[in-house]
Amino acid sequence: MTEWLFSISFSSSNNIHFFLTCHPHFLSFFYSSSISSHLSLTFSFSLSLSLQQTPPTSNMFIPLPPAIPPPAGSPVAALQHPNNHLQNLGAAYNPELPISAAFRLISLQRGWKPGSKTWKANWNACMNDEYDRLIGYRVANLATWQELCAKVGINDSFTSINQCKKALVRVHVNLVDLLDLWDADHIPTRFKSKTALATYTETHNKFFSRHTAKQDKVLRVLLRKLL
Repeated sequence: MTEWLFSISFSSSNNIHFFLTCHPHFLSFFYSSSISSHLSLTFSFSLSLSLQQTPPTSNMFIPLPPAIPPPAGSPVAALQHPNNHLQNLGAAYNPELPISAAFRLISLQRGWKPGSKTWKANWNACMNDEYDRLIGYRVANLATWQELCAKVGINDSFTSINQCKKALVRVHVNLVDLLDLWDADHIPTRFKSKTALATYTETHNKFFSRHTAKQDKVLRVLLRKLL
């Protein structure tokens, strides 16, 4: 508890005396006055005080409510598929999934029967978009042809486009496999003959639109008339 003590006194020429004492527990007052030589007046009182010290106010701290974690299993926004056709179909993008597998997955979700008119139309649109995304947008210069040779396992250092074309004509690869493995470290299977390529293509239903290939100089070199 805080201790405090002070006094006040007062005297005047008229013999008036005033005295005040303050203490934590009492207050006293004394007053005297001599009105004349025969009369004097004295007055005093004391008052007991009870003082209670207010405890210091601590710093106010208002706790914030705990953060609410997202519920388990909350959906995460799916990545947008880079293939325009699959993107329009609402297919989720999985970088580990080849383009042909991604299409077959969305076709199962849509209930398309493999080989049906609807299935073929969407398959061709999907493969055309993928070719345009990976190869078709490029200028058909020497660097493009050299890269295409490397993608099918031809590592010769060709110095002209004609040399690249002559080498590619002798290579039999499935074009869908080429698109599936374009960004991978693997090359598509190289078949020994066009007949072996045709059997593989028909068995796995991995056809590429002949109409699209005829309009592209690069793709036309790789296309084989199988059926």
